[in-house]
Amino acid sequence: MDIELENNENIDAWGKVLTAVKTLYNRYSDAADFKFSITKEALKLFNKISAELEDEGEKRQNESLDSAIARAEDNILKISMLLEIGKKEPSHEITKDSISIASLLVLDFFLPSFSQVMDRILSDIKTNKIEKAISVIRKMGGTCNRGTLIKNGHFKAKECDEIIEAMSIGSIVDVKKVKETKLVTYILKSDEKVVNIQSTELTD
Repeated sequence: MDIELENNENIDAWGKVLTAVKTLYNRYSDAADFKFSITKEALKLFNKISAELEDEGEKRQNESLDSAIARAEDNILKISMLLEIGKKEPSHEITKDSISIASLLVLDFFLPSFSQVMDRILSDIKTNKIEKAISVIRKMGGTCNRGTLIKNGHFKAKECDEIIEAMSIGSIVDVKKVKETKLVTYILKSDEKVVNIQSTELTD
């Protein structure tokens, strides 16, 4: 929504929200423990949505997404409970309508937002690892073999290969093989002038 100046309608609406929350607080703050029930139709819909989510998680084979899906199922139920309590006359029975609304909130907001955040976190981790690899190679005079990069960068072999692949695609390093030793060697493109290996010693 566009940002607008507060008007009397906003003030009235905010007052109603505060009144409703205070009413609920007073009702439940000293209330005895109670249990929610769920209608058959609501349970059937919840189980259907859960099964579809879990099937999608199986297809993606992503641990982070699996974790999010497990939380999504819990959140659908919790939001449904809040929707029931928030009715004009608070209810303690989860209905199909509440499950539907809660599911839309979770599927259209929670999971997409989670995925975007995870993508950014993983991207940052990869970027940081690339920076670390650059630092290791630079400390070695601008050239470094695979074994040294794995050891000094504390990388796993597969992880190292993925980082180098990304750096190669990004034109950050050249990947060469020394004729004499047959060692795969990485050369920082920006640091090529400080590399003390003659071009006759290298092959593509």
